[in-house]
Formats: sequence, C-alpha cells, structure tokens
Amino acid sequence: MKAIRWLICIVLIASFLSAQVSNEDESPIDKIKQLDANMLKAYTDPLMTAFGVALGTGFFHSAYSHDVFGFDIGLRYMRIGIPASARYFNGKAVACSLANGDLVYYEVDVDSISTIFGPGEATWVQTTGNAIAIPPVFPGGFDVTSLPFVMPQINVGLPIGLELAFGYLPLAFTFPLNIKSNLYFLRLGGKLSINKVPLLNRISFPCAIAIGGFYQRARLASESGRSRITLTMWNLRFLASKRFETKYIVDFEPFLSAGIERSKFNFHYDFKYTIPDTINDIPEDRIEVIKEIDTDFYSKNQYRAVIGLTLYVGRIYFHYDYNIVTYKAHNIMLGITIR
Repeated sequence: MKAIRWLICIVLIASFLSAQVSNEDESPIDKIKQLDANMLKAYTDPLMTAFGVALGTGFFHSAYSHDVFGFDIGLRYMRIGIPASARYFNGKAVACSLANGDLVYYEVDVDSISTIFGPGEATWVQTTGNAIAIPPVFPGGFDVTSLPFVMPQINVGLPIGLELAFGYLPLAFTFPLNIKSNLYFLRLGGKLSINKVPLLNRISFPCAIAIGGFYQRARLASESGRSRITLTMWNLRFLASKRFETKYIVDFEPFLSAGIERSKFNFHYDFKYTIPDTINDIPEDRIEVIKEIDTDFYSKNQYRAVIGLTLYVGRIYFHYDYNIVTYKAHNIMLGITIR
C-alpha cells in the first residue's frame, strides 16, 4: 500500500509541475486554428514528432512475462528533447488584393517563423497596398526545449507466456496541454515471451526474449469537440533482457529493445480568414471566410532502439531507458511487480 501511495503522490506532483511551467493561455488547438492546411504541417511537425516519440516510449522494462495473473502496475515519466532545429521554419503566406472586381493572389515568403515549440513571438506577414495576407500572422510557439509526459500502466500475465498491458490517461499531465482541454491517452498491447512458448521453452536461451507491440490513441479537442487533433499509433518490438540476482538488496536487469512504429495525425478545425469585399467592390471592406480543415499527416519517427536498466528491491522496481529516435527521449518507471 505504501508503494501505491507513492505512485499517487508522484502523479500529483508531476501534474502540478506541468501546470506551473505553462505561461500560455492558448492551447495547441487555439494556435493551429490560425493556420491553413499549407502551413499546418511545418508549424506542427515538432509536435507530431514529439507526440509520436512519447507515445512510443515506456512500454516495456523487461522481456520476461508474468506468470498467469501475475502483474505489475507502474508509472512512466517520459521527457522528450526538442532540438534547436525544430524551433523555426521558413514558409509562405498567400496575399490577395482586389483589382477590377477580381481577387488577385500571390505568395509572400516569410522567414524564421516559430514552430509550435519555438519562441512565443508571433510573426506578422508584410504586404503592400490593400493586400490581405492569409494567414495575416503566424502564431508564436510555447518556447519549450523538452516535453514531459506521465502515463500509468498495468501489465497482467496470461498462459503460454502472454502478457497484456493497458494504459489510460484522461487528463493532461503535460505542458503545453492543459486540464481544461478535452484530452486522453489510451494504450493497449502486450508481449509474448519466446522462452515460455510450447516447444520453444525447451531451448536454453542465454536471456529472456520476447515480441511485443502496442496500439495507441491520443486525442486533444476543444471544449466543443469541433476542433481536434487525433493521433493513432502502432508499433512492433523485439525485446531482450537478463535478470541478475545479487547477494545484496538490489537485483538488476539490463534491457534492450528494437522495432518499427508508425504514427498518423488527423487535424480537424475551422480556419477563418478575411478577403477584400468582392460583393460591394470596396477594397477596404472585408469578408470573413470559413474553411473546414480535415487533413492527415504522418510522424517522422519510424524506427526505435532502446537501451535500459531495471533495479528490483523486493516487489518494487525502478527502470530507466534511453530511446534512440528522431528526438532524444528519456524514460523513468517506478512500480510494483508480482511475478
């Protein structure tokens, strides 16, 4: 019971710290609604990569599977590093003006625009005459260099070396997301211990070997649900580890993992912009246009290698691993296990 109380305390502390670092009232939804589909990918690409890396982190800490109805319950804390190259991008806005009752469009180059993780200053698009830029301004970012995530997870053992895992988070314990948003993370998956498969269990392997995988879904939506970002992800891993029992209090288990993964993002929102008045033919007047954006993008990360170490003190385990992916990712786990 003490271990469970500690886990609850850690969740509350992590959520409190995440809330403290946020100095922005806008959520990612508020920011992307200011962009059309052409600039959306460039602006949100670091967010998609960070989300994909984070949701692919912290699945497993061992290649051993639980005995039937054995289980462990633990908390994953992940920190994804955002490189300097992901803080800016160069883009193009579209400018339009009214000439002889017709709209004339042309492109405007805009340099050093903040991505969603870049500096907080917005970038205004410069036009000439009565031309109107679409969008007129690129939103600033959240000015962060790393992104923390917290995820609880439970693993339960089944016959013939199978193990099921479930993780769910109905709140936002991470910056720049906020609890006011409609957000959840869901992960379902498991692994199969090769060492326990009938016939294969007769082979003397030098370590524990397993195949594991997960399906995940994350959703961030506005209060109305009309605007939303949805992420779906799958991955497949090869796992290997070996537990060493010592004469001391702490046992340890080196851990290796490698595999493939794919992440897809769907963005759905209404993009609002203005154009010169084409009805009354008055360039100074404006007409508001609403365009529904519904588009899919794929995260950069497709492969992952993991190296880590688990320490056991009785039923308590502590695990750290480093993920070799597009963005640097560190993962810490703390939990209780009954095998």
